[in-house]
Amino acid sequence: MACDASEHMPAYKWQFVSAIAGGTFHGQHGEEHGPGYMVMDGPINADGSAKLHAKGTVQAGKAGLVTQLKGNKYDYYVEAKFTATSGTGKRDEGAGILGRPCSFEFTKQTDSAGAPTASPTPQ
Repeated sequence: MACDASEHMPAYKWQFVSAIAGGTFHGQHGEEHGPGYMVMDGPINADGSAKLHAKGTVQAGKAGLVTQLKGNKYDYYVEAKFTATSGTGKRDEGAGILGRPCSFEFTKQTDSAGAPTASPTPQ
């Protein structure tokens, strides 16, 4: 996940482990309800398209917009497209007033034999 800088927030990148089971995506960054926490979930359609819901708690910020203050909650959607081994996504920026550009890259983790790993690690 990579997000561009905004007026009140610096650019940042996060790497975190996610899983797909039963056609449903689930990923989590940080500790639940702590600063920098995010959980992203959603079903993946048969064609690989998905509308994932991301929600979490702001990690850091300046006093500007109330939603950007450290500890405040946020949520948004990610339009994603998956293949058998990878995927991409883009944050729904709404009217461009509240959202900022964020992109997502997904990579299937496999062992040296090409089998999915039981407990993947970030790249």
